[in-house]
Amino acid sequence: MKLNIPKEWYEILLKISKDKKINLSALLIQIYNSSECLNLSYIEPSSYKSINIQCECKDLIKHLKYYLFCLHE
Repeated sequence: MKLNIPKEWYEILLKISKDKKINLSALLIQIYNSSECLNLSYIEPSSYKSINIQCECKDLIKHLKYYLFCLHE
């Protein structure tokens, strides 16, 4: 699945995946199946990064937004 995510979010997620010593795709699947929330300050997207993940996760962007910022749409 191809996914466009905000570059700033991508950088945060990449750092988290390195700290947890798992690849980014595995982290995204873990986030999708989790209700955890980091409660970071919201970061407005300035640009987007396209990534490929092996997941057919509906509404993944909403899950990422909740995980990072505890925001519901």
